[in-house]
Amino acid sequence: GFADRVADIITKTKGTVDVASSWEEGKPEVQIEVDREKTAAMGLTLAEVGLAVRTALEGDIATKYQEGNTEYDTRVVLNKGSRVRSEDVGKISLLNRNGKPVQLDQIASVSFGKGPSEIQRKDRERLVTVAANLSGEAALGEVTAEVERAVNAAGIPEGVTVFYGGDAENMRDMFSDMMIALSLAVLFVYMIMVSLFESYVHPFTIMFSLPMALVGGLLALALAGMTLSMFSMIGIIMLMGLVTKNAILLVDFTNTLRARGIGLREALLGAGKTRLRPIIMTTATMVAGMLPLALAAGAGSGFRQSMAVVIIGGLTSSTLLTLVLVPVVYTYVDGLREKIPGLFKQATWAGWLKFKRPAPELQPHLQTE
Repeated sequence: GFADRVADIITKTKGTVDVASSWEEGKPEVQIEVDREKTAAMGLTLAEVGLAVRTALEGDIATKYQEGNTEYDTRVVLNKGSRVRSEDVGKISLLNRNGKPVQLDQIASVSFGKGPSEIQRKDRERLVTVAANLSGEAALGEVTAEVERAVNAAGIPEGVTVFYGGDAENMRDMFSDMMIALSLAVLFVYMIMVSLFESYVHPFTIMFSLPMALVGGLLALALAGMTLSMFSMIGIIMLMGLVTKNAILLVDFTNTLRARGIGLREALLGAGKTRLRPIIMTTATMVAGMLPLALAAGAGSGFRQSMAVVIIGGLTSSTLLTLVLVPVVYTYVDGLREKIPGLFKQATWAGWLKFKRPAPELQPHLQTE
């Protein structure tokens, strides 16, 4: 069946071992497929047919025979000679509602076959599980993608649904949850920076450093021969809060210099020179703090290493690229000030982190003479 084809596809996929299917052929059996239209035309119901077949082959306890203190079941069943061959099943006679006899082969097709030794179900549907383990350094995501492509290319029969469970399902759920967490992290970073700069636009200037962190983090993973996992995704989410500090230092001091009347170019150059040392010091401190975790070689350290590698790569690339990219983006954004003045309107909700001062009449103890 299709389960055997899927098992063969997984066996041929590079990186899989110990392929096993839950489908096993059971004992030989006589299979009866009832034609509902013929059954209704003959004055019978499906329940009546099933009951008659069950009584004929398995028997039914009609009464009990008692002898002394012992009771014996009296089972009504066809004699053994009439229920040995599959052809005998088709000759089972049923009485319809009019009292006329109807043979089973008149309303059903009787065939000889094999049935499953065990029936598994999921969501009220028949289930066959094809499982496999990974070999060596095979990546779960790559193997799953290759199997999914091959199964779809082979053609899924009508009425069959392919569902990926186990570690493959956990991985997809994890990436879905991590993407939600990553989106919320970016949103919260933006909201905090809007409150800090009291502007809706300047935070976007700073957030251009986030893609630079992703470039470095993913490149570091590739160079280290690691793949995206739960820990590396956690590292990417941490980067969303860490890498913005470089741009914040640069943009904040640039705004301070411009408020003193210094021109745009001179303010950017002055901010770059003044903030270069704290930017390098903070980045070097965080990279050094992650090195022991990235270089750890103990048992189970491989799971956590990817997080440290992502953070080190993201911090390094964002530091180098932010010093070039953020001033350029700041220049372009500032150029929009004259074209779209309303774009730099002060954020009306920027004080959402500040406590509102009590009215003077409610705080007489704060007033001085």
